[in-house]
Amino acid sequence: TVTTMVKSLNADLGIIMGNGSENITMIDNNGRVIQGQKAMLTWAKMIFDLKPGATVAVPVSATHQLEKLAEKSKSKIVRTKTSVRALNDAALNKDIEICLDEKGGTIFSSFQAAFDGIYATVKLMEAIAKLNKSLAEIVDSVPEFYTRTNKLPCPWEAKGKVMRYAMEFAKDKETQLIDGVKILMGNGDWVLVLPDPDKPFVNLTVESSSEKSSDDLLKMITEKVNKWKTAD
Repeated sequence: TVTTMVKSLNADLGIIMGNGSENITMIDNNGRVIQGQKAMLTWAKMIFDLKPGATVAVPVSATHQLEKLAEKSKSKIVRTKTSVRALNDAALNKDIEICLDEKGGTIFSSFQAAFDGIYATVKLMEAIAKLNKSLAEIVDSVPEFYTRTNKLPCPWEAKGKVMRYAMEFAKDKETQLIDGVKILMGNGDWVLVLPDPDKPFVNLTVESSSEKSSDDLLKMITEKVNKWKTAD
């Protein structure tokens, strides 16, 4: 595997190119696979260290630890819908340095408004060289995060009802309606109720301050959505 090769060759990093070369999976010099939201935080950390004040676009479903990273360098996080199209559109704004998704995709708006794994590989090596740090050091410097997801089957005809109940549940709480209903529960906790646009599912994402509290939060919103689906 690439992980084994990185360790046996004492390489600086490894790259697994995704389908169509649109995204990459990073392997750090310790042989760890860096993907998903950990990769998003790693990219954001590198951008903010290299360009304090930069603006980074991420989906509404991404961890709020990104905002905490941005605050440290007086940078900015812009939230988008979760679709590829939304991130492509965000990249048309040249004030945005990079768009990140949760599948290892990066869009550098100064290059082109599309995901490009080959360009991302070059920019990753450039960032490591300029920061004079190993990829492992950069990964270790990003904050811990505790997000959880669930994909609940939901008939097409019940999706509207689920969203109405979600809005009712959120009525005394701060909400974000960028995509689906994101409910800020206080103390950094949040839940996102997002109907799948193409399949009979509702996608749930939550974040809290620990593994247990994230698990508990996901259990709570899963139970509620299951009730909402069949409510009168």
